[in-house]
Amino acid sequence: SSSRLSVLESELMLSQKLIIEFAGHCGSDTTWSSFPTFMWLPRMLGCELYVCDHDLHHSAVRCNYGKRLSVWDKAFGTYRRSWGTAAHGEAPANATPAR
Repeated sequence: SSSRLSVLESELMLSQKLIIEFAGHCGSDTTWSSFPTFMWLPRMLGCELYVCDHDLHHSAVRCNYGKRLSVWDKAFGTYRRSWGTAAHGEAPANATPAR
């Protein structure tokens, strides 16, 4: 058996990746996790990043560079909570609501 993907498998994988990237950059005010695999792990470690957090990166300068986890932004002081994350109980810092 070959380890290569068929054309159909390749197209399905590419489609899934594109959908994930579009959802992560849609500008939607959502609190979906940006780390769909083992969602409990980043939450347990306190480094979960939501789509709305990364979206703030595109509207505010010098914050939330991470796309899946907030660990490096927190380590380098570039993490800011968005209004969507504030819905989880913490106040946003220098964030504006998405429109």
